Amino acid sequence: MRITNYFPKKEQLLLAIFREYEEKAARLYQRYQQDEASLDLSDFLLYYSKMMDLQYRYRFAMAYLAVQPIGEPELQQHIATRYRQNKANLKKRLSYQVRSGTLREELLEPETFELFSFQIYNLFTTWVVSLQLYYKDEGYEQMKPVFLRGIMSCYTPYLTEKGKAELEEAFRQVEKNRADVP
Repeated sequence: MRITNYFPKKEQLLLAIFREYEEKAARLYQRYQQDEASLDLSDFLLYYSKMMDLQYRYRFAMAYLAVQPIGEPELQQHIATRYRQNKANLKKRLSYQVRSGTLREELLEPETFELFSFQIYNLFTTWVVSLQLYYKDEGYEQMKPVFLRGIMSCYTPYLTEKGKAELEEAFRQVEKNRADVP
């Protein structure tokens, strides 16, 4: 039996792949973002790192969706809905960070939040394309720390002194754990 029996159009296949990815991403979100106590910047960093690993496993679909016009209305609607949900979750996580004293309150102002969410989601959804275009020879393992720092740099203008110290300590731990892997 051919795959076209199940998915007559490539967009339908991509939607199925994307839904599988999102199920795994939702489980990852639940694992790392269950409550406010698990929302410090080191948890953000670890969560983003694990999300990058997941995105890398689904890199074909991620890259395709990032560069191809989406003609399938169901796929377009699905992506738009997920984006709005992710943005609401991000705002909730950032609100906790503001209350905990690691991020400045201005980040929650509507214009600032729009700019921030655009930057972080843009980086978070296109790093896979950048890896393939510009860093293919270096590979994922070598470039992951660079991309992760790039994504986290979106936070830099909004970090308090406490947040800066917390984020640098989180990066030190990530690097230490990387060095400990044989």
